[in-house]
Amino acid sequence: EQTLDQKLAENGMSEDEIQRLTTPVQKRTGLAERISRRTLNEAMGSAAGLIPVKTFEGVDDEGNSAIGVVAVYSEGMRHIANQISRGDVIRPDPNRRRDSITDQIASYENDELPNEFGVRVKWDEQGYPAIVSFGQWGWSPENLSKKKRAQRRKFAMKQAENDALSHLTIFIRASTRFTEESNVGADLEEAFNLPRGGVPEEIEEIEIADKLVETARIKAEVALTGYTQNRSWTARHPLLEEQHLVGVVAYWSPAREDAIRKTIGKEAKHAPSKEISQKQPKKQISGSAQSREPDLADF
Repeated sequence: EQTLDQKLAENGMSEDEIQRLTTPVQKRTGLAERISRRTLNEAMGSAAGLIPVKTFEGVDDEGNSAIGVVAVYSEGMRHIANQISRGDVIRPDPNRRRDSITDQIASYENDELPNEFGVRVKWDEQGYPAIVSFGQWGWSPENLSKKKRAQRRKFAMKQAENDALSHLTIFIRASTRFTEESNVGADLEEAFNLPRGGVPEEIEEIEIADKLVETARIKAEVALTGYTQNRSWTARHPLLEEQHLVGVVAYWSPAREDAIRKTIGKEAKHAPSKEISQKQPKKQISGSAQSREPDLADF
Protein backbone atom coordinates (compact mmCIF):
# COMPACT_ATOMS: atom_id res chain seq x y z
CA GLU A 1 0.00 0.00 0.00
CA GLN A 2 2.88 2.36 0.80
CA THR A 3 4.54 1.65 -2.55
CA LEU A 4 1.22 2.28 -4.33
CA ASP A 5 0.79 5.60 -2.49
CA GLN A 6 4.32 6.68 -3.56
CA LYS A 7 3.68 5.81 -7.20
CA LEU A 8 0.36 7.70 -7.18
CA ALA A 9 2.05 10.75 -5.63
CA GLU A 10 4.77 10.62 -8.26
CA ASN A 11 2.03 10.74 -10.91
CA GLY A 12 0.64 14.00 -9.50
CA MET A 13 -2.17 12.88 -7.23
CA SER A 14 -2.74 14.83 -4.02
CA GLU A 15 -2.64 13.18 -0.59
CA ASP A 16 -6.39 13.65 -0.17
CA GLU A 17 -7.12 11.98 -3.52
CA ILE A 18 -4.83 9.09 -2.64
CA GLN A 19 -6.63 8.57 0.69
CA ARG A 20 -10.04 8.51 -1.02
CA LEU A 21 -8.85 5.98 -3.59
CA THR A 22 -6.91 3.57 -1.43
CA THR A 23 -8.85 3.53 1.85
CA PRO A 24 -11.37 0.64 1.79
CA VAL A 25 -15.01 1.41 2.48
CA GLN A 26 -15.85 0.90 6.13
CA LYS A 27 -19.01 -0.96 6.95
CA ARG A 28 -20.44 -0.23 10.36
CA THR A 29 -23.47 -2.08 11.53
CA GLY A 30 -26.23 0.13 12.89
CA LEU A 31 -28.78 -2.59 13.59
CA ALA A 32 -28.46 -6.31 13.37
CA GLU A 33 -31.21 -8.65 14.28
CA ARG A 34 -31.29 -12.34 13.65
CA ILE A 35 -34.41 -14.35 14.08
CA SER A 36 -34.22 -18.08 13.80
CA ARG A 37 -37.08 -20.37 14.58
CA ARG A 38 -37.31 -24.06 14.22
CA THR A 39 -40.44 -25.96 15.06
CA LEU A 40 -41.25 -29.58 14.89
CA ASN A 41 -44.85 -30.60 15.34
CA GLU A 42 -46.09 -34.11 15.11
CA ALA A 43 -49.66 -35.07 15.78
CA MET A 44 -51.71 -38.19 15.43
CA GLY A 45 -55.42 -38.39 15.86
CA SER A 46 -58.78 -38.81 14.25
CA ALA A 47 -60.35 -36.29 11.91
CA ALA A 48 -63.78 -37.94 11.94
CA GLY A 49 -66.48 -35.42 12.68
CA LEU A 50 -64.45 -32.36 11.70
CA ILE A 51 -66.17 -30.41 8.94
CA PRO A 52 -65.75 -26.97 7.33
CA VAL A 53 -68.76 -24.72 7.78
CA LYS A 54 -67.49 -21.56 6.07
CA THR A 55 -64.95 -21.06 3.31
CA PHE A 56 -63.49 -17.83 1.96
CA GLU A 57 -61.17 -16.73 -0.81
CA GLY A 58 -59.51 -13.40 -1.53
CA VAL A 59 -57.00 -11.99 -4.01
CA ASP A 60 -55.18 -8.69 -3.53
CA ASP A 61 -54.19 -6.18 -6.22
CA GLU A 62 -50.81 -7.89 -6.64
CA GLY A 63 -52.32 -11.27 -7.44
CA ASN A 64 -51.58 -12.87 -4.07
CA SER A 65 -54.37 -15.21 -3.01
CA ALA A 66 -55.51 -16.58 0.31
CA ILE A 67 -57.95 -19.30 1.30
CA GLY A 68 -59.78 -19.30 4.62
CA VAL A 69 -61.67 -22.17 6.23
CA VAL A 70 -63.71 -22.22 9.43
CA ALA A 71 -64.03 -25.80 10.63
CA VAL A 72 -66.14 -27.16 13.46
CA TYR A 73 -65.67 -30.32 15.47
CA SER A 74 -68.96 -31.63 16.81
CA GLU A 75 -69.70 -34.73 18.84
CA GLY A 76 -72.93 -35.01 16.85
CA MET A 77 -70.99 -35.01 13.59
CA ARG A 78 -68.49 -37.50 15.03
CA HIS A 79 -71.36 -39.75 16.05
CA ILE A 80 -72.75 -39.70 12.50
CA ALA A 81 -69.28 -40.40 11.07
CA ASN A 82 -68.80 -43.33 13.42
CA GLN A 83 -72.23 -44.76 12.56
CA ILE A 84 -71.39 -44.71 8.86
CA SER A 85 -67.91 -46.08 9.45
CA ARG A 86 -69.21 -49.02 11.50
CA GLY A 87 -72.11 -49.68 9.15
CA ASP A 88 -74.68 -49.05 11.87
CA VAL A 89 -78.38 -48.58 11.20
CA ILE A 90 -79.25 -44.88 10.98
CA ARG A 91 -82.78 -43.73 11.71
CA PRO A 92 -84.25 -40.46 10.41
CA ASP A 93 -84.93 -37.50 12.69
CA PRO A 94 -88.34 -35.97 11.82
CA ASN A 95 -87.32 -32.67 13.41
CA ARG A 96 -84.55 -32.18 10.85
CA ARG A 97 -86.47 -32.71 7.64
CA ARG A 98 -85.51 -30.41 4.76
CA ASP A 99 -85.78 -30.46 0.97
CA SER A 100 -84.51 -33.51 -0.86
CA ILE A 101 -80.74 -33.62 -1.20
CA THR A 102 -81.05 -33.42 -4.98
CA ASP A 103 -83.09 -30.22 -4.67
CA GLN A 104 -80.67 -28.75 -2.15
CA ILE A 105 -77.70 -29.39 -4.41
CA ALA A 106 -79.62 -28.06 -7.43
CA SER A 107 -80.36 -24.84 -5.54
CA TYR A 108 -76.70 -23.79 -5.76
CA GLU A 109 -76.08 -21.34 -8.58
CA ASN A 110 -72.97 -21.78 -10.72
CA ASP A 111 -71.39 -18.66 -9.25
CA GLU A 112 -71.87 -20.05 -5.72
CA LEU A 113 -70.19 -23.41 -6.27
CA PRO A 114 -66.59 -22.10 -6.56
CA ASN A 115 -66.96 -20.83 -2.98
CA GLU A 116 -67.84 -24.25 -1.59
CA PHE A 117 -65.07 -26.68 -0.64
CA GLY A 118 -65.10 -29.84 1.44
CA VAL A 119 -67.91 -31.60 3.28
CA ARG A 120 -71.27 -30.34 4.45
CA VAL A 121 -73.78 -32.35 6.48
CA LYS A 122 -77.34 -31.78 5.27
CA TRP A 123 -80.67 -33.40 6.09
CA ASP A 124 -83.08 -34.80 3.52
CA GLU A 125 -86.87 -34.74 3.26
CA GLN A 126 -87.19 -37.74 5.62
CA GLY A 127 -84.75 -36.45 8.24
CA TYR A 128 -81.79 -38.64 7.25
CA PRO A 129 -78.33 -37.08 7.41
CA ALA A 130 -76.53 -36.78 4.09
CA ILE A 131 -72.81 -36.18 3.70
CA VAL A 132 -72.44 -33.80 0.75
CA SER A 133 -68.95 -33.31 -0.62
CA PHE A 134 -67.84 -30.41 -2.83
CA GLY A 135 -64.72 -31.19 -4.84
CA GLN A 136 -63.06 -28.86 -7.32
CA TRP A 137 -59.91 -28.43 -9.40
CA GLY A 138 -58.42 -25.51 -11.30
CA TRP A 139 -56.76 -25.32 -14.68
CA SER A 140 -55.69 -22.69 -17.21
CA PRO A 141 -56.42 -22.85 -20.95
CA GLU A 142 -53.73 -20.30 -21.84
CA ASN A 143 -51.37 -21.24 -24.69
CA LEU A 144 -53.07 -24.58 -25.24
CA SER A 145 -54.48 -26.00 -28.44
CA LYS A 146 -58.15 -26.99 -28.61
CA LYS A 147 -57.26 -30.65 -28.17
CA LYS A 148 -54.99 -29.99 -25.21
CA ARG A 149 -57.61 -27.79 -23.57
CA ALA A 150 -60.11 -30.65 -23.78
CA GLN A 151 -57.56 -33.06 -22.32
CA ARG A 152 -56.64 -30.66 -19.53
CA ARG A 153 -60.30 -30.06 -18.67
CA LYS A 154 -60.99 -33.81 -18.59
CA PHE A 155 -58.03 -34.34 -16.28
CA ALA A 156 -59.18 -31.52 -14.00
CA MET A 157 -62.67 -33.02 -13.79
CA LYS A 158 -61.20 -36.37 -12.76
CA GLN A 159 -59.17 -34.63 -10.08
CA ALA A 160 -62.33 -32.90 -8.85
CA GLU A 161 -64.05 -36.29 -8.58
CA ASN A 162 -61.14 -37.63 -6.54
CA ASP A 163 -61.22 -34.51 -4.39
CA ALA A 164 -64.90 -34.98 -3.58
CA LEU A 165 -64.43 -38.63 -2.65
CA SER A 166 -61.38 -37.77 -0.55
CA HIS A 167 -63.28 -35.17 1.50
CA LEU A 168 -66.08 -37.61 2.18
CA THR A 169 -63.91 -40.54 3.21
CA ILE A 170 -61.77 -38.36 5.46
CA PHE A 171 -64.88 -37.11 7.25
CA ILE A 172 -66.18 -40.63 7.82
CA ARG A 173 -63.02 -42.32 8.99
CA ALA A 174 -59.56 -40.92 8.81
CA SER A 175 -56.48 -41.61 10.89
CA THR A 176 -54.01 -38.85 10.25
CA ARG A 177 -50.35 -38.44 10.84
CA PHE A 178 -49.09 -34.95 10.33
CA THR A 179 -45.49 -33.91 10.59
CA GLU A 180 -44.50 -30.38 9.96
CA GLU A 181 -40.95 -29.18 10.15
CA SER A 182 -40.46 -25.49 9.81
CA ASN A 183 -37.13 -23.73 9.78
CA VAL A 184 -37.48 -20.03 9.31
CA GLY A 185 -34.57 -17.67 9.54
CA ALA A 186 -34.51 -13.96 8.94
CA ASP A 187 -31.51 -11.68 8.94
CA LEU A 188 -31.98 -7.96 8.95
CA GLU A 189 -28.98 -5.71 8.78
CA GLU A 190 -28.98 -1.98 8.44
CA ALA A 191 -25.52 -0.63 7.83
CA PHE A 192 -23.74 2.41 6.45
CA ASN A 193 -21.06 2.64 3.82
CA LEU A 194 -18.64 5.28 5.01
CA PRO A 195 -16.22 6.33 2.28
CA ARG A 196 -13.38 8.30 3.82
CA GLY A 197 -14.36 11.95 3.64
CA GLY A 198 -17.59 11.12 1.76
CA VAL A 199 -21.28 11.15 2.59
CA PRO A 200 -22.53 8.10 4.54
CA GLU A 201 -24.70 5.82 2.44
CA GLU A 202 -27.34 3.84 4.28
CA ILE A 203 -27.71 0.20 3.24
CA GLU A 204 -30.47 -2.16 4.19
CA GLU A 205 -29.81 -5.81 3.51
CA ILE A 206 -32.53 -8.35 4.17
CA GLU A 207 -31.93 -12.04 3.82
CA ILE A 208 -34.84 -14.33 4.53
CA ALA A 209 -34.55 -18.08 4.45
CA ASP A 210 -37.79 -19.94 4.76
CA LYS A 211 -37.80 -23.69 4.65
CA LEU A 212 -40.98 -25.61 5.22
CA VAL A 213 -41.13 -29.36 4.97
CA GLU A 214 -44.57 -30.75 5.45
CA THR A 215 -45.49 -34.38 5.33
CA ALA A 216 -49.06 -35.49 5.71
CA ARG A 217 -50.26 -39.02 5.43
CA ILE A 218 -53.94 -39.77 5.53
CA LYS A 219 -55.39 -43.22 5.54
CA ALA A 220 -59.09 -43.54 4.94
CA GLU A 221 -60.81 -46.77 4.10
CA VAL A 222 -64.56 -46.94 3.99
CA ALA A 223 -67.12 -48.78 1.92
CA LEU A 224 -69.76 -46.37 0.67
CA THR A 225 -72.70 -48.19 -0.84
CA GLY A 226 -74.89 -45.45 -2.22
CA TYR A 227 -72.13 -42.91 -2.94
CA THR A 228 -73.50 -40.77 -5.76
CA GLN A 229 -72.05 -38.04 -7.94
CA ASN A 230 -75.01 -35.73 -8.22
CA ARG A 231 -73.68 -32.76 -10.16
CA SER A 232 -70.68 -31.50 -12.12
CA TRP A 233 -69.99 -27.90 -13.06
CA THR A 234 -67.54 -25.59 -14.81
CA ALA A 235 -66.94 -21.92 -14.12
CA ARG A 236 -64.39 -19.18 -14.37
CA HIS A 237 -62.57 -18.33 -11.18
CA PRO A 238 -64.65 -15.65 -9.39
CA LEU A 239 -61.60 -13.40 -8.89
CA LEU A 240 -59.12 -14.47 -11.58
CA GLU A 241 -60.83 -14.63 -14.95
CA GLU A 242 -57.91 -16.31 -16.70
CA GLN A 243 -58.30 -19.34 -14.42
CA HIS A 244 -60.98 -21.97 -14.98
CA LEU A 245 -62.54 -24.25 -12.39
CA VAL A 246 -64.36 -27.55 -12.62
CA GLY A 247 -66.18 -29.24 -9.80
CA VAL A 248 -68.17 -32.23 -8.64
CA VAL A 249 -70.83 -32.44 -5.96
CA ALA A 250 -71.31 -35.93 -4.52
CA TYR A 251 -73.09 -37.30 -1.49
CA TRP A 252 -73.86 -40.34 0.60
CA SER A 253 -76.99 -40.87 2.66
CA PRO A 254 -78.75 -43.81 4.34
CA ALA A 255 -81.72 -43.29 2.04
CA ARG A 256 -79.48 -43.54 -1.01
CA GLU A 257 -77.85 -46.67 0.37
CA ASP A 258 -81.28 -48.27 0.84
CA ALA A 259 -82.20 -47.35 -2.73
CA ILE A 260 -79.09 -49.13 -4.03
CA ARG A 261 -79.75 -52.14 -1.80
CA LYS A 262 -83.25 -52.36 -3.21
CA THR A 263 -81.98 -52.42 -6.80
CA ILE A 264 -79.77 -55.42 -6.01
CA GLY A 265 -82.51 -57.32 -4.22
CA LYS A 266 -81.54 -56.62 -0.60
CA GLU A 267 -83.75 -55.37 2.21
CA ALA A 268 -83.65 -51.73 3.23
CA LYS A 269 -81.20 -51.22 6.07
CA HIS A 270 -82.14 -47.82 7.46
CA ALA A 271 -85.90 -47.69 6.81
CA PRO A 272 -87.84 -46.42 9.84
CA SER A 273 -90.42 -48.63 11.49
CA LYS A 274 -93.22 -46.22 10.57
CA GLU A 275 -93.68 -43.88 7.68
CA ILE A 276 -92.76 -40.28 8.31
CA SER A 277 -95.02 -37.58 6.90
CA GLN A 278 -93.58 -35.18 4.38
CA LYS A 279 -92.73 -31.62 5.27
CA GLN A 280 -93.06 -28.50 3.16
CA PRO A 281 -89.68 -27.81 1.49
CA LYS A 282 -87.52 -25.24 3.20
CA LYS A 283 -85.85 -22.45 1.27
CA GLN A 284 -82.06 -22.38 1.24
CA ILE A 285 -79.94 -19.40 2.14
CA SER A 286 -77.34 -18.43 -0.45
CA GLY A 287 -74.27 -16.24 -0.63
CA SER A 288 -72.01 -15.02 -3.41
CA ALA A 289 -68.65 -13.97 -1.95
CA GLN A 290 -68.36 -16.82 0.48
CA SER A 291 -69.90 -20.17 1.25
CA ARG A 292 -73.36 -20.43 2.70
CA GLU A 293 -74.10 -19.85 6.35
CA PRO A 294 -74.24 -23.09 8.33
CA ASP A 295 -77.42 -24.08 10.10
CA LEU A 296 -76.37 -24.38 13.73
CA ALA A 297 -79.34 -26.62 14.43
CA ASP A 298 -77.66 -29.30 12.33
CA PHE A 299 -74.98 -29.73 14.99
